[in-house]
Amino acid sequence: IIVAAYQIGFQTFLAGAQVAASIESLTSALSGPVATLIGVLVMLVVVPLMTCIGIFISSGIYHICLMLLGGATKPFIHTFRVVCYSTGPQLLQILPLAGGMIAGVWQLVLTIMGLKTVHETTYGKVIVAVFLPMLFCCGFLLMFFAVIAGGVVGSILSGATF
Repeated sequence: IIVAAYQIGFQTFLAGAQVAASIESLTSALSGPVATLIGVLVMLVVVPLMTCIGIFISSGIYHICLMLLGGATKPFIHTFRVVCYSTGPQLLQILPLAGGMIAGVWQLVLTIMGLKTVHETTYGKVIVAVFLPMLFCCGFLLMFFAVIAGGVVGSILSGATF
């Protein structure tokens, strides 16, 4: 709730300007303030909804990773609660320059500590479960670029012209 309130209050006005610009270009009859108001109202609905969906999806991913590693000793709702509570530091994003970085690190630490405590498992399993999705995505991205680079190098070595 705290994160959703922050996102409604702060990010809505930042994103509202972008939405207003696109709405204004679509409907030239609307004036600037009206388009901005419409953008803000749209973001008041979209941001909390996307925040809830994102928290639910990340909780599910963490819980699946914990299950794969044998560390999920409690039901999904416990993982969901930990992820919800650990998003509190996102309020620090309001601080300029380092706020987002501090919030991200603190959230990561709280997630790891919370999952370890709730599921009564080891830090090793929890750390692997939290970083496994990132490693998985980065691995696929690395393989994708390796295939592209291999194709480019292979075509250069074979003398193909573009």
